[in-house]
Amino acid sequence: MWLRHFALGGEVGKMEIEAYLDGLLLLSRVQHDLITDAINERLDEIAPPHAPYAAELPASLPEVDDGDDDPGESRGTGPDSDR
Repeated sequence: MWLRHFALGGEVGKMEIEAYLDGLLLLSRVQHDLITDAINERLDEIAPPHAPYAAELPASLPEVDDGDDDPGESRGTGPDSDR
């Protein structure tokens, strides 16, 4: 992760990053964001794709109105469900 952080413009070393992640050292907001970018890039590489939300689906898919404002209740998974 340090190499990725450094490639993004980070200016702290491996030990400083480890200390920061362990809560032993404070870093600037810029360095925090660069570490965050490095972590998120790595997670994007190793994390499996997620199930898409409706907003992520192609616009060509038809919109279906199920007439239910709370879709969880229609499947028995709402707050009043026994599941």
